[in-house]
Amino acid sequence: MTRIEAFLTDRNVLLGALIVVVVCMLGFQELDSRLGYPILDSKGGYDFLFARERLADYGEAGRTLYARAALTLDLVFPLAVGVLFGGLLVRFAAWPVLRHLAWVVAALVALDLAENIQLVMLLTAFPDIDEMAVAAVSQTTSIKWMTAFLVFALVAAQFLVRLGQAAYRRFNS
Repeated sequence: MTRIEAFLTDRNVLLGALIVVVVCMLGFQELDSRLGYPILDSKGGYDFLFARERLADYGEAGRTLYARAALTLDLVFPLAVGVLFGGLLVRFAAWPVLRHLAWVVAALVALDLAENIQLVMLLTAFPDIDEMAVAAVSQTTSIKWMTAFLVFALVAAQFLVRLGQAAYRRFNS
């Protein structure tokens, strides 16, 4: 096991990452509450008219708040998610080669960070946004969510395989 794998699978690191993820999720709920609407990156995708309407609904102060959150809260969140789910994938890997699935988590983190940059550009450029920019952010958001579901499925599958292996050993020993 490499040093990074040892770090990612440490119980204290996983627990710390889980706590940060939960705190960030509470922060996102507060952000939604202050904006009066859900944030765009919580949706699976959106079109130009919806994004334009939503950005207008946020108002100037809301867009500024959202941009700040995207550069702070939503910078910490993907990193904590990456540590948590990357660590779980490595920890539950039934065979050493499956540890490489943690690269899918790295892709998720990169997508989320790219989405944040794109969103900040939209939020600060409003009302001077174009359909191509919105389409690019929406596409990144859609791919991010597809990758997130893949990561969740990989962690669940790895966990179930490990559980099955443990049950098999227990009942066949």
